Amino acid sequence: MSTKNLTKLGTFTERFCYIIEYIKDKHSVNQSRIAEQIRLSTAALSKLKKGNSKTARGTTLAALQAKYGVNPDWLVHGEGEPFLSDPGDRRIIVSRGKREPVFPKELEVNEIVERIQANSKKMFLHASLAMIEEDENNKKIERLKAERSQFPERIDSIDAEIERVRTDNEKLLDPVSSVLIDAYEQLEKFSALLGIDIHQELGEAQKRQSNDAMKQDTDDD
Repeated sequence: MSTKNLTKLGTFTERFCYIIEYIKDKHSVNQSRIAEQIRLSTAALSKLKKGNSKTARGTTLAALQAKYGVNPDWLVHGEGEPFLSDPGDRRIIVSRGKREPVFPKELEVNEIVERIQANSKKMFLHASLAMIEEDENNKKIERLKAERSQFPERIDSIDAEIERVRTDNEKLLDPVSSVLIDAYEQLEKFSALLGIDIHQELGEAQKRQSNDAMKQDTDDD
């Protein structure tokens, strides 16, 4: 579509449909992939194309800017050009009826926070499953130890089985460790984006917890 014809796109819905079709052609991606990259469900993206909303959320507009260089001013208000020469430029966009600044950096921070929250859920799930399996393995070890006295001719095979179960127990927390490592990496990215010394912040948080615990002990006395 020529620049002249772009002026005919008088509504947000028309401009949004144009942007989606342009991205599909230029980047050879389907609609589902676009939805994933701008953190929308395919159903939500389809609703926007159908005109069920007068505008998109600020995070969606910021994602379109960060991922594809879309100018949110043009998309929402029809001002300027459809795409930015520098996608990192600050732009004022509409979110929940208000004009407010949104930066790609803020979008990245939100993604990191969501990933940290997801990691917390994963750690809780893995740790819970590990505790259940460890308990079952410990019961199995006790049964095997009892069998050693009952079946002396099988001591070697029983000892080998006990060692195998103990090894399995040691591996149970491996998924938790990998999630912890990823969570810590995300925290470091988060602190770098916000200019925070995460090690100092964690140290101060531990001091506060220690002081609170000491204060609680004193109050109890």
